[in-house]
Amino acid sequence: MATRSRELAGFTSSEFGEARLPLPEPIPEAVEAGVFTEAIPGTGAPNEPQVRAITVEYARVLYRLLQDLAYLTECASQGISPDTGRPFPTQQEYVAAFQAMNTEAHRLTDHYRSLIETYACGFGYEAAEALDQSMMQLVDRPIKVPLPKRVPIQQK
Repeated sequence: MATRSRELAGFTSSEFGEARLPLPEPIPEAVEAGVFTEAIPGTGAPNEPQVRAITVEYARVLYRLLQDLAYLTECASQGISPDTGRPFPTQQEYVAAFQAMNTEAHRLTDHYRSLIETYACGFGYEAAEALDQSMMQLVDRPIKVPLPKRVPIQQK
């Protein structure tokens, strides 16, 4: 696999303030595998406006996931209910809710990782890492979500 030597292009979106989102080129393997054909009719390779739109949509979902995860983490650490924002009346209720919050946090983290992996399949790991870093800068409480080593591109 060829490595890219040029710097990854980026753009800002008013929706995400100062965050710089990546503007990558689709990786040739993804285009050949037909990764974009369902979302983009035609040649299968998205143009720059389409890449921007794809990136912004991923950023929206990732940002919401990180906000939810940060909120759950804050609630768990302070012993408050994510539903009411108030402390739990008993330790038993807190323990039961903490287990539920932990399960939900794992689900959110898995979903986040899955989206980053999917983005990497189309645009490469450098672009996925740049998108991840941009999203992490937006949340008040940074949360480290490790990227996978490598995700194979699925052939259709």
